[in-house]
Amino acid sequence: MNSSSVSLERTEAPALLLERAALALHVVLPLPGVTETYPDCPDFRSMELDLLSFGFQVDPPFGSQCEVHEAVPVLVRFPDVTGYQSEGRTMRLACAAPQRRVEVLVSSTAFRDSGFKVWHFILKPASGERFTEFDLIKLIHLYDGRTEATTLRDTVSFDLPGSTGLKGGELLARLAGAAMDVQWQPVAGTVQILTGGELDRVLDTVRKARAEGGEENRKLRDWVSGDTSEAAMLKACCGVITGIFDFDQLDDEEILDTLEPTFECSHLIRLHRCTLVSISEADRAMEECWESIGMSPYLLIPHAVLLNNEALVNRAERAIGEVLGRKRAGIHSLERARSIASQSLQRDFLPNVFNYVTERSLLHKGWESRGGEDKRRQTLRRFEELETAIEVRWTHRREHGQIAVASLLALLSVLQVRDVVFEAMGPRVPPLWAWINLGGLALILVLLIFAFSRAGIRS
Repeated sequence: MNSSSVSLERTEAPALLLERAALALHVVLPLPGVTETYPDCPDFRSMELDLLSFGFQVDPPFGSQCEVHEAVPVLVRFPDVTGYQSEGRTMRLACAAPQRRVEVLVSSTAFRDSGFKVWHFILKPASGERFTEFDLIKLIHLYDGRTEATTLRDTVSFDLPGSTGLKGGELLARLAGAAMDVQWQPVAGTVQILTGGELDRVLDTVRKARAEGGEENRKLRDWVSGDTSEAAMLKACCGVITGIFDFDQLDDEEILDTLEPTFECSHLIRLHRCTLVSISEADRAMEECWESIGMSPYLLIPHAVLLNNEALVNRAERAIGEVLGRKRAGIHSLERARSIASQSLQRDFLPNVFNYVTERSLLHKGWESRGGEDKRRQTLRRFEELETAIEVRWTHRREHGQIAVASLLALLSVLQVRDVVFEAMGPRVPPLWAWINLGGLALILVLLIFAFSRAGIRS
């Protein structure tokens, strides 16, 4: 039997019950208008300006604000059974409690120069609720899920007061107070988890195993081989970081690899594909912003800058690809594409604007680990192709113009010798034949000019 046709079923057995956990769905859309003033948002302003280095504080390149000032109650309806692909097998994950009450807070970061606005829809457990690792992974699959080929983007639904059965894009558009005339499809996410208690102790063992090895490594191997609750918690954290359901199959080496931070700081920060995950015992900014924003702005804002720069590279790539992919793209279409690409890759592309080591590292390492710099270099090479194509077109235009000028001069020269030709042919030759001979002479000159230009002789 083909292994891909095998269907296995497991039932959710959460190892994590998280009270202080939040997930932000990020949507990147064009700004509806020109942003002239920095938003005066009391929840974001002081922390955002604190984040920026001195050179960018006077005239900030972006501004964040809360779009709603009270959390919106939402009922999330997950499917009873989720299908996913794992190592060539079709898996079915059953959920005994497929509904979760959450609260959603909406904020945004607007980028003046690029004309993009990054929306943040932050989902956190309602009072008395907890997020499990399975809840978070299912929400991650609203924008990711490619690896396991799930259909959660289409099967997860949401109920708002007065509206039921909304799909993800419909929910986000409603929360933003916008029409569905654009795609409100999240492209990335940020997850922030405060651990405390047993989970923090277990993660500390992983930190020590990475730094010291020895006894802590043996302890980790014993947890995994014994299928202990500690191993289950670590695997669950790995599942959230990678956004996949088959985390239960991980061994101790894979756990160490997955829980390797993207850069060293006081807690675990990991960027995996389009998800930024922060796991820490405590976070004062998150606690301060829990009711107003929903998670730490020190995560949201650097991630928004990453998404803005990624969107700029994508815009440049699309503009270049559209014209280079057409054999007969006009010179003006090529130059419009060059203008868009140049602005996106150079003028509007944000440098590392942050003041503190953690946020600077987050932007630098995040851009590197997500392949942003590689894609930007690739797009710059395509930009050079576009520049060459434009130069070739203008060279051809100049050549054609020179041929046209030379042809006109040849015609004028022929007209100047008209009287000489008429006299040489004598009065017996009808004027029509004289003009025909003049025309033939002019045609011969034009053909000679054209032939010489094709042979490399420039007029």
